[in-house]
Amino acid sequence: MSFKDMESFKKMVTSSIAMILKCNNPQSLLEYKPISHIGSIHKFISKLWALRLKTVLPQYVSNSQTPSYL
Repeated sequence: MSFKDMESFKKMVTSSIAMILKCNNPQSLLEYKPISHIGSIHKFISKLWALRLKTVLPQYVSNSQTPSYL
């Protein structure tokens, strides 16, 4: 991976936090709602895995099986 490619990759995997107003005239930090923006590559990969698992798992797990923590 070249240096230029690495810089592009770093931009895709970064995350940030934004503060959204809960009311029109905020007086304190409690009147803001923090949200995080995760790099788009993470969302894309997670979505692909979820879609793939949705189609594959029923072949390997029967309805009578339950998790061990129940």
